Amino acid sequence: MDISQTVAAHIGKTLVDLGARYCFGVIGTANFKVTHALIESGIHYVAARHEGNAATMADAYAKATGELTLLSVHSGPGLTNALTGIGETAKSRTPLLVLAGDVPVGGVTSNCYFDQAEMARSVGAVSERVYAPHTALNDTVRAVTRAMRDRQTVVLSLPIDVQDAQLPAGVTAPQMPLPVSYRAGCCSH
Repeated sequence: MDISQTVAAHIGKTLVDLGARYCFGVIGTANFKVTHALIESGIHYVAARHEGNAATMADAYAKATGELTLLSVHSGPGLTNALTGIGETAKSRTPLLVLAGDVPVGGVTSNCYFDQAEMARSVGAVSERVYAPHTALNDTVRAVTRAMRDRQTVVLSLPIDVQDAQLPAGVTAPQMPLPVSYRAGCCSH
């Protein structure tokens, strides 16, 4: 398999194209491939010892810079460990994209399965999902748009099997409708 053509690789390239420069996180099996793709695409990865710390660092960086900022966490306990920080970012309307590795589609009996959408909503974040290889780039751009345009913390669930899949030929990322920086034009009168 050509890993440069996987959904994870194309998500990494798309996020760079949309302006992401930094990702904070803790790597696990469910977010390894997308995090590796981010690094290969040129994003600076800042490793933390705990997901709660990573979420707080991402929140601070996003607030200080106004840039599209990423948080990468493993499925299950990786996301649960980050929830306090994600809740703070959501309550303060910090535009942040949380890349949450997830179990394979239909893997509800996995020990790492949690209802990520409900967890995100329970702390005030927005839930999005990469549904399939042919929708992956649209799903990613939709999540970034919601984060940056609407100033929301968005948890983007990334099932492992979808990350590993080859991106179908001809699939390209749509253009983002608004500027990537939420600070752009904020003070113009």
